[in-house]
Amino acid sequence: MLAQAIFNSLVLGMTYVMMACGLSLILGVSLLINWPQGALYMAGAFVVYYVFTVLGINYFVALLASMVLIGGFGMLIEKGINYPLRDAGFLRIMGASLGAMIFIEGLALVVFGEEDKNVATVFPGKVSLIGATLPIDRMAVILLAGLIMLGLYYFLQRTKEGKAIRAVAQNKAFAAVQGISITKEDVG
Repeated sequence: MLAQAIFNSLVLGMTYVMMACGLSLILGVSLLINWPQGALYMAGAFVVYYVFTVLGINYFVALLASMVLIGGFGMLIEKGINYPLRDAGFLRIMGASLGAMIFIEGLALVVFGEEDKNVATVFPGKVSLIGATLPIDRMAVILLAGLIMLGLYYFLQRTKEGKAIRAVAQNKAFAAVQGISITKEDVG
């Protein structure tokens, strides 16, 4: 049972780590708490459910559709709420961000309902290891989350864009003096 508990905790932990990566990047660069992120995460899961389960379209196409749609929603929040309020003060931006989260959650309740939804497994099968039953789809979560974290680490540490993000997070004014674009207006 201990091995099973460790495995289940690792799966859940990796799911939380993926959400935390996004939150920490946004908080580190913009110094804002992105309240709608959890609601967008939930909405992305609903998109995958409807595209894959209800419409019967390939899972990976559903995943891509979810990323594009929810990424677009995130950009709308940035361009429609965060950016216009950038000089309005921290509390106003936080209030607007919290309002966006409540709006997304309410919209999801109206559109998707309050019933639980299930997505059929894409990677069927199980493996038994040291007394634990490890479903392959859960093992995929651990593997993919680990790869994404390594990729994000590489991006932030080794690429020009990643170093620019880190510089902005540490000191916006100094990063701007060094020629790093802070806002869209700064881009040539």
